[in-house]
Amino acid sequence: MNYAKRTLVILAGLACLAASSQAQITFSGLPSDITQIEPAEVQVQNSNLGDSNLQGVGPLSYTESFTLNNAANTIIKATVDEVLSGVSYGSLSLKAYINGTQFYGSSVTNTDATGGTETALADSGYANLSLGPGSYTVTYTATYSGQSSSLPSYGYINSFNAYFQENNQNPPPPVPEPASFAVIGIGLIGICARRRGVK
Repeated sequence: MNYAKRTLVILAGLACLAASSQAQITFSGLPSDITQIEPAEVQVQNSNLGDSNLQGVGPLSYTESFTLNNAANTIIKATVDEVLSGVSYGSLSLKAYINGTQFYGSSVTNTDATGGTETALADSGYANLSLGPGSYTVTYTATYSGQSSSLPSYGYINSFNAYFQENNQNPPPPVPEPASFAVIGIGLIGICARRRGVK
């Protein structure tokens, strides 16, 4: 096998390695306020559930869904990190589901009768999962209830992050960019050309 063919074989092997190292978790159908911030992580940020013009209104809620696509390995964990804030009076709760089964939930309540103090909650946790290859519907439901008829009533989700983890691995290390492989390939071609020149 000549040097050119040998170099092509090496580059093809590196390309296969890069493809196999890519995250196997992808998302589709993300609503406008849900952003993918890492290969296997999404974030909901600044979702308002009410303001001072909604005094006396009953429970407010919103539900949003998207699809979690798992290409290969089993997903074993969902790790979450959230901040619920700006609750002037009443209760704000957040729940997350996969195919209708809840995997996370938390809430914050403010009973300050003066309405002058806002209450916030910073919370985190994880849920053990067993999701084989396939597509799953992830749903977030936030509910704000118990508003006062006379006090300013509002609350919002400052941020909610969810990371889905495969097997028993930590978040995957950065995968070399295609440009890195190009540099490696150029180096290999140079080495081969130099050897041929020496001969």
